[in-house]
Amino acid sequence: MAIPKYTYEAAKEWQTEKDEEKVQQFLMGLNNSFKTLRSQILAMESLPFLNRIYSMAVTEEKQLSITQAQEM
Repeated sequence: MAIPKYTYEAAKEWQTEKDEEKVQQFLMGLNNSFKTLRSQILAMESLPFLNRIYSMAVTEEKQLSITQAQEM
């Protein structure tokens, strides 16, 4: 049984909106040391998936900790 196109399209649009909402919540939850990363992501033409953004944040966190350790 095939799902009617309008139902599929509506579900796809709803899911996209929910994914973007999760990305926004994650980005706004980052502290100010991630403001550059947050700005770069928000400036992208299309938002990456949350798992990609999380990976970018982990990489940024590692770089920040290395920089802070070198400054000591």
